[in-house]
Amino acid sequence: MEGQTNFVSLFKWDFLYIFILLDFSKAFDTVRQSSLLHKLAQLNFPDHICNWLANFFCNDCHCTLFHDQQSFLLDITSSIIQGSAVRPATYVVTAGDLTSCVSGNFLCKYADDTNLIIPASNESSRHIKLVNIQYWAKQNNLKINCDKSCEIVFTIAGGCDGMLLNCHHCQESCVVGA
Repeated sequence: MEGQTNFVSLFKWDFLYIFILLDFSKAFDTVRQSSLLHKLAQLNFPDHICNWLANFFCNDCHCTLFHDQQSFLLDITSSIIQGSAVRPATYVVTAGDLTSCVSGNFLCKYADDTNLIIPASNESSRHIKLVNIQYWAKQNNLKINCDKSCEIVFTIAGGCDGMLLNCHHCQESCVVGA
């Protein structure tokens, strides 16, 4: 789905669409580097790119200095370095295997934003789809932040009852990537 033209054209097919805007808590900070590198290897990138990324992520350490006391160095095994140019792309690779398992539903992903779009004809699928997303998130060391996630219902006529994930209904939001 690209831009306003496709969003508006959705209403040719159904009278109501549910947008579930998902926020993953600290998505870039919790991505497991080993899982990311495994997923990169599945994409058939040239070896020199995979090797460069593996080298980029290896041998990072962290220690804490507090009151003139320094902790031991510990390896960093989760996290994409803040401010790095590869950060958004690496999350996209991580989320590459998150797909819509229901025909007619859409998943729009951009950097760490993930939006689930469900037409009225598939409204009954939203619970199972969210369960699947929560399972995927757990498998990928991610957690849905229900306080920042929301649901918006776009309709031509009528309305919709019910909420998922204990997230809030919002009147407006910026939908990135849709």
